Amino acid sequence: MKLAYSWIQEHAPLKATAAQVADDLVRLGHEVEAVETPRDAIKGVRVGLITSMEVHLNADKLKLLKLDLAEAEPLAIVCGASNMKAGDKVAVATIGTRLPGGLKIKKGKIRGEVSFGMCCSEVELGLAEDADGLLILPQDAPVGMEVGEYLQLEEAVFDLSITPNRGDCMSARGLGRDLAADAGLPFIEPADEDMSLDEMVAVPVVDCSASVDCPVYLARRLQGVTVGEAPDWMKQRLLAAGQRSVNGVVDVLNYVMLDLGQPMHAFDADCLQGGLLVRSAQEDESFVALDDRELSLHAGDLVIADDEKVIALAGIMGSLATGVTQSTTNIVLESAYFRPARISTTRRVYGMVSEASMRFERAIDPAMVMVAMNQATRMIMELFGGRAGAMHCEGDVDGLMQKRALSCNIHRLESRLGVSIPQSLDVILERMGFEIVRQDDQLKVSVPTHRPDVSMAEDMSEEYA
Repeated sequence: MKLAYSWIQEHAPLKATAAQVADDLVRLGHEVEAVETPRDAIKGVRVGLITSMEVHLNADKLKLLKLDLAEAEPLAIVCGASNMKAGDKVAVATIGTRLPGGLKIKKGKIRGEVSFGMCCSEVELGLAEDADGLLILPQDAPVGMEVGEYLQLEEAVFDLSITPNRGDCMSARGLGRDLAADAGLPFIEPADEDMSLDEMVAVPVVDCSASVDCPVYLARRLQGVTVGEAPDWMKQRLLAAGQRSVNGVVDVLNYVMLDLGQPMHAFDADCLQGGLLVRSAQEDESFVALDDRELSLHAGDLVIADDEKVIALAGIMGSLATGVTQSTTNIVLESAYFRPARISTTRRVYGMVSEASMRFERAIDPAMVMVAMNQATRMIMELFGGRAGAMHCEGDVDGLMQKRALSCNIHRLESRLGVSIPQSLDVILERMGFEIVRQDDQLKVSVPTHRPDVSMAEDMSEEYA
C-alpha cells in the first residue's frame, strides 16, 4: 500500500521528516518498503507548449515538434506519439534528465532529425502502469514550470507492507491514529457533518437474507449526477497511491477508501431491476465482473443481486453491467460490513484480489461504515451535483459497535515480555482507542472496534511490546 505523507498529516499533525516517520512506523510494527519522492524522480521534466507539429519526412509515424519551454529558443523534439496537437501542453524531459525507469535523456538523431529531449507519457514519468499516449497537461499549466511542481506531486510517499492482522492501518486515518498516539499529538477524526437530503429521492429497497456474512448493509440513491473527472488534487493522490483514475464517482469512492479504510461501491441505478438483495449465490449462477471475467458462482458465495441478476460479488468486485460510467446520472451507493472469513474464502476460490477485498478480509472498522457513506455522498454532490435521498440501513450498526472486554494479569504480561510495563504506556494505548483500568495486578481492557485482532491477553503483550 502506498500513501502520501501529506495525506497522513491530515489525520495527525506530524512535523517530523519522512525518514523519521518511516522509522516510527517500523517501530510500531508497520513494514516500510520504501520512501518515494515522486517530485524528485522527475526533476528536469518541464511543461512545454507545442507551437508547431509536422510529419517527419522519413517516417510517417514520427512527428517533428517545436516546443516553447520559456527559454530563448524553442526546443525541437522528434516524437512517436499521436494523441497531441499544436497548442497542447505536454511534459518534456530535457537533456540530462534521468527518468524513473533509469533512462537518461540525451541529444540524439532520429531518422536524420535532431531531437533535443523527449515528450513523456504517464508511464515514462512513473505515474501509471500504462498510457495511450503523451500526458496532455491542462491549458493553465505554466510554460517552463517543473511538471512535478505543477502536478503537486507529493514530497514523500510511503510504500508500506501492512501485516494481515492490522487492516485498520490500510488507510490514512489508521496510520495517522497510530502515529499521533505514539508522538502524543491530537488525532484528527473525519468530520461527519449533516447534509441536505431530498425527500423526493426514493430510498433503495434492500433485503438481506445473509445477515451472518453481512451484518450491516447501507444503501443510498443519488439522482441527477453529472459524472465528470475528479479534481487534479484527488487524481494525484490516487496516482501516488498506485491507483489509476477511472471516473469522478469511482475516484471519490477510492479516495474515501484510502482515507478512512472503508471500501464502497456505486451501481448505475438505471441498470438495476427492482430492489437490492444481499444473499447467497445459487450454484452455477453467472456473473461478469468489472474486469471482464465471467464467473460461474458456487452456492454459498455472498453476492449482491437485483430482482434479475447478480450485480456484485460482495466485498470483492461489482458487475460490468451495473458499473458507473461517464453517462451515468442516477447512482445507488453501497457501504457495508462483510464477514472477513467469507470474503477471504470467496476471493481465494476465484483468484480475485481487489483493494476492497484486501480490507474486508482483514476486517474493517464498523464505525466507518456510515461515516464513509456520508462523506462519499457529500463529495459526489459537491463535485458532480445531484440530489441524495435518505439512507436504507439493513442490520444492527450499534450491535456491531460493541467493544470487546479483556482481563489480563499484569505480572504474567511482564513475565512473558521480560520487562516491566509502566503505567505511562497505558496512556499511549488509550490514545490508540483502548480503555484501560488497572486494579492491583489486574488489567481491565476495552478493545476499540478497529482492533478485531486483539482478543486475548497475549495480544495485549504484543501491544505493550
